[in-house]
Amino acid sequence: MSMLDAQRRVTKKALFSTERLAELIEYTDSNNVTKTIPAIVMLSVEMSRSDWNDAATKVEHGSINDIAEFDILRDDVGTPKEGDHIKYMGETWKVAQVYNYDSAGDNYVVICSKNGKGWGL
Repeated sequence: MSMLDAQRRVTKKALFSTERLAELIEYTDSNNVTKTIPAIVMLSVEMSRSDWNDAATKVEHGSINDIAEFDILRDDVGTPKEGDHIKYMGETWKVAQVYNYDSAGDNYVVICSKNGKGWGL
């Protein structure tokens, strides 16, 4: 086993275990194939701003907070694509951007939106 294979096994067991950090989601790809997979979920991803506590910013944030990041394993979904769907806690999220691929962990970070909010998606 190579060092890269060992790193990927550790990532899968340490991070993508539902007994640790991961939660189950339903992932539907562009071929309409749905799978239940583990993912690390970050809801209402905040964009870096210096005025988050200003009253006007709180109102603005309320209109864009339908954004989330899902960290998913390539073994589970292959290569994610814009337009794929994720169902999490009864709500459907649309993949807006494949943000990052971590070759050491063999996982993707996708940024999603729902209800047409977030970045005008």
